[in-house]
Amino acid sequence: MSAYAVLQIEVTDAEKLAQYREIATPIVQKYGGRYLARGGRMDVVEGDSLPRIAIVIVEFPSMDAFKQFYDAPEYQGGEGPSPERNPRNDARCRRAVNQHLVVLGVNRIGMAARVTTAR
Repeated sequence: MSAYAVLQIEVTDAEKLAQYREIATPIVQKYGGRYLARGGRMDVVEGDSLPRIAIVIVEFPSMDAFKQFYDAPEYQGGEGPSPERNPRNDARCRRAVNQHLVVLGVNRIGMAARVTTAR
């Protein structure tokens, strides 16, 4: 079952955030992640508007795949060309205010079976 990483990012330094994106993208892909939304146009349809907020949604094949990505040395900083190229400890975490959560997706086949059984 897919897992979805959802990030709400208040951009405080767009240049540094762009550097993070460049570094993090191949790491996300290595662990099976696929960007579904990445800071594109956003319209608030209910509630207050959020200035300078970017929303990022990344789909991973499973919660385990997400955890492998998130705990990976190259993402956390234990490996890589240099500490300043560490995605978590540099560009995103120090140049933006973040909320980061992960949610398990819905098993559509299982849901359909339950709905059918309930009738």
